Amino acid sequence: MEQGTKKTYTVKHPGRFAAILAVAVGLILLALSWALFLGRIRRRTADLSAYTTLTRTGDTVTAVLDVESLLAELELPNPRLEPKAARNPAVKALMAMELTLSFTEEPDVVRVDVKADEGALRRRGVSLKEKSWVSSVKVLPRTAGIEEAPLAATEVVRPQTVLADGYLTSLLDEEGKGLNLRPVCEKVHFERDRLAKEIFGNNYVTNKTHLWFIVYPEGSPRHNLYRAVYSLTETVAPEGRSIGSCFFTVDVVDLAYTADAGVTFAGTDVAICDTLQAAEDVSAFAEAGCTVTPLIGGSVRGESRPLFDYNGFVRFVGLPVSYPLPNGLMWSPTYDALEEDDVWRLVGTEERTMLELLAYAQAEINARHNYDFHGREQEPFHDYYAAFPWYAGDNPSAEKDMSLTEHRNLDLLREIMALLER
Repeated sequence: MEQGTKKTYTVKHPGRFAAILAVAVGLILLALSWALFLGRIRRRTADLSAYTTLTRTGDTVTAVLDVESLLAELELPNPRLEPKAARNPAVKALMAMELTLSFTEEPDVVRVDVKADEGALRRRGVSLKEKSWVSSVKVLPRTAGIEEAPLAATEVVRPQTVLADGYLTSLLDEEGKGLNLRPVCEKVHFERDRLAKEIFGNNYVTNKTHLWFIVYPEGSPRHNLYRAVYSLTETVAPEGRSIGSCFFTVDVVDLAYTADAGVTFAGTDVAICDTLQAAEDVSAFAEAGCTVTPLIGGSVRGESRPLFDYNGFVRFVGLPVSYPLPNGLMWSPTYDALEEDDVWRLVGTEERTMLELLAYAQAEINARHNYDFHGREQEPFHDYYAAFPWYAGDNPSAEKDMSLTEHRNLDLLREIMALLER
């Protein structure tokens, strides 16, 4: 029986071995670098159905893909603005996509199939959410001419709120869509006016200075609160007394969401403060471990996204993009009846606040009828829409050309703006 058997290995060609070892190390380093590079690529999903509008005139169905908004959403360069962007593999793959349309058994419902170079997209961190989907078609009239009312739209499948029932930790749902806060805003206004009338009767003016959404740490007696800060000033004082003023906060406590009732709350607190600085001080919440989020322009800010489509109209979440109508006008979501949740789903970004977006949504209704924006306050709207070829800007009175639905949409937009800004 052998004990302590020893085997010896020799390298006959040490130079070749060193070369092979160097190549192997190089390949490993290359693989690690490639893995690190891929890890740094931000993974993005392209939802093509959200950027595709289908229309039918007679027997002809047309698909319009809002490429500019899609590129902006995916944070890819735009070849129209940067000619070199056309060399980007992901941009080339998106521009070369083919959409095939086929009718289904249901009237005015079409199946869309996409053929694309998914490999080139994946290498740039882009994946397609769906390569085929079924969508309703908007039927356009054969004849031109101004319509008495907006065209009857095929029912649009609007997005739903994706949020579990319970107390809110954010004012956005899981997909970043805004929540309908009408009951909260109305309660704030009620408490504000009740307090102001108790102090100064009907002779007062209020100014909202700050707005926050505050979330308490887990295990706290309270869950969250929505706080508005106001300054209150008397407009007419009795003879012999100077104009009075004060500062106060209105808190709506424990906002919660349920699929049946939407956003609800448990109660309200109102507190008068000695100074505006005291009313605006939220340092105690931060010290207690609360998350304090300022609501700028009436709402929380969401992630960056395309705010306008390629024709310059507000990009409403989940609704089709704009396109020309046979009568020479442009269709956009504000041409048909808006639902209130359509408006609340909008959120501000670093680029524009919620209130600014609503102002543009109002302006586009006028711009669609070529309203001549004039005056310092409306000059930004004139400059903005003048950049688009569909806008003439030669109509001094657009209201007479608006449909009843457009007037109602204007009223809804103004109402929600008043809830947010007052």
